[in-house]
Amino acid sequence: MLKNIRFVEVSNCVTDIILALVLSTLAYKLQHMPSTNAFTHAWENFFIAMAIATLLGGFGHLLSHYFDKYLLMISWLMVIWGTFYIEQYMLNSIWQHPILNSLLFLKSLLLSFWLMRMRLFLPTIISLIIGLALIVCSVLSFLYWEKGIIGYGVMIVAILSSSFAGFVRARRINLAAWFDANDLAHVISAFSFIGMYLGICKIVG
Repeated sequence: MLKNIRFVEVSNCVTDIILALVLSTLAYKLQHMPSTNAFTHAWENFFIAMAIATLLGGFGHLLSHYFDKYLLMISWLMVIWGTFYIEQYMLNSIWQHPILNSLLFLKSLLLSFWLMRMRLFLPTIISLIIGLALIVCSVLSFLYWEKGIIGYGVMIVAILSSSFAGFVRARRINLAAWFDANDLAHVISAFSFIGMYLGICKIVG
């Protein structure tokens, strides 16, 4: 029966599944840390959301002949709203303001409508840049300056290193016919998430 199914972008699916497994493992390890708090729970939830989105995206690649971009778009939307969750949590941890939360929600909503209208990955990239590279890293920088805990700096470096994944996709850096830019970006993202986890461990450990 499977021989009649047309699979495409198989390597993308494989590296997406690997990335999802990495994220799931990190979430599990955060859940079972000896010292857990609201901070670790927030990042645990973020990792779980990214794992589900990545797994769905993997099958979106594999079955794109049948589902076109629809599975991928659901995956991309999950990334936008997962990013909204963690950026909102991090901002509220140092400054709670209803207008600010409304602006973050509006930003995510507009990016979601843009994604659904144009069926592009670009709104997801912009969401990650604004949410993680700008907002979350700014909060982590403030916390590092205030508390001097090296883990915040490790998280900043890990998050910023994920920008190489975007660069790889934008420049279409394909290492081989069976290992394209998406595959390389998935590997870079996996190391970036591991770095974030190590930073969290240094903060709460």
